[in-house]
Amino acid sequence: MSYQLSRRVAADLFEGEYIIANLDTGLYYSLLGAGIYFLKNLPFNDSEELIQKLSSKFSLEKEVIEKDLNAVWTELEKEAIVVFVEGESGMIDFETPEVFEPSSFNSYSDMQDLLALDPIHEVDEEGWEKKRENES
Repeated sequence: MSYQLSRRVAADLFEGEYIIANLDTGLYYSLLGAGIYFLKNLPFNDSEELIQKLSSKFSLEKEVIEKDLNAVWTELEKEAIVVFVEGESGMIDFETPEVFEPSSFNSYSDMQDLLALDPIHEVDEEGWEKKRENES
């Protein structure tokens, strides 16, 4: 079993900020700081190894890092951005930031209607629906 990014979200890193869009709800999210490394290191089985690496690298109390990342992780799970699935992750070497910055997770609904109307998430492996010959 491992944690993975949900198939119902689109997410990418832009200039040090993870932008995540939930294709079902139309909500989108911004993730900054150390919490980015949860998403960059998916899939994994347990966050404990990442927390340990961050606390050693930055000489911070494990509890400080744990509190910061657990708060973000709770939001990621609550919003169904990450899910627990069958199968092993195989993740061994976590990527860590150069500088520790506390995490920031924000949710936005101002584009909810537009994201919900966008047909791109309704396209399957076969591509866009072909226009019928009798349609103009």
